[in-house]
Amino acid sequence: MAPLGALALYRTWSTMLFVLQVLVLVARARREEAAPGDLRGVMAALRSPSSGLAPAPMAPRSPSGAAPLGRLLEGDVTTQDPRSSQPVPGIARVRVFVSREPEVVFDYFADLRNEPQYNRQVSGITKTSPGPIAQNTTFEGSHRGLGRVSWRLTEYERPKHVVIEGQVGQGAYRWTSDFEAAKGGTWMNGRMEWQPPPRWRPFRRLLGVVLGWNARRSFGRMAAVLQEGRSPTVP
Repeated sequence: MAPLGALALYRTWSTMLFVLQVLVLVARARREEAAPGDLRGVMAALRSPSSGLAPAPMAPRSPSGAAPLGRLLEGDVTTQDPRSSQPVPGIARVRVFVSREPEVVFDYFADLRNEPQYNRQVSGITKTSPGPIAQNTTFEGSHRGLGRVSWRLTEYERPKHVVIEGQVGQGAYRWTSDFEAAKGGTWMNGRMEWQPPPRWRPFRRLLGVVLGWNARRSFGRMAAVLQEGRSPTVP
C-alpha cells in the first residue's frame, strides 16, 4: 500500500504544480501589457463551446472592422478524436498582418533566435546546427512556464511555408506557418499543435486557451517589431 500511496501523492502534487504553472502564465500575461479587451477575450474563450468549459453553446459573432494584429482565428482544444482512442493535441490558429515583404517576415520568423524579442515566455534560444538556416536547422532554449524547448525546421520553403517540430517541456510540439503576399505587406497564418504529457491532459482545454492567447499576443508584438524596423537578435 505504501508504494501506491506514494504514487497517488506524486500524481496529486504534479497536478497541483501544473495548475499553479497555468495560473502563473495567466498572471504574467495580465501583468505584461494586458489590455482589458485581451482579458475579456480570454474569458470569452474559456466560456466558448470549443473550450469544453461552457454549459451550453453560444452563437458565433461576426467580426466587425479591420482585423487587429495577431487576431486569434481559432482555438480548438479537444480531449479525444471521436475516430480514435488516442487524444489529439491542443490546437490554436493565429492570423496576423505585417506591413513588410514576405521574405522579411519569413526570414525573421524562421530564425527562432528572434523569438525572445516578441515572446516573453521564451529565452536563451540558440542555434545548435551548423550552416545557414534551412530545412533541418535546430534550436534550443527555455520556456518560462514549461521548461526546456528543442525545435527543428522540418519543412522550409522560403518565403511561403515553414514547419517547426520538437519538444516544449515534456510535450510534443508542431507549428506550421504559411505566408501570403498582400497589398502593403504579408499575411502570416499559423497553426500550433501541442501534445501535453499524460498527467496534464485533464487540463488540456484550459492550457490550450492560455497558449492560444499567448500566441495571439506574441505575434501581435512580432508584427510591431517588424513594422518598427527593429534589428534581428542575430545579424
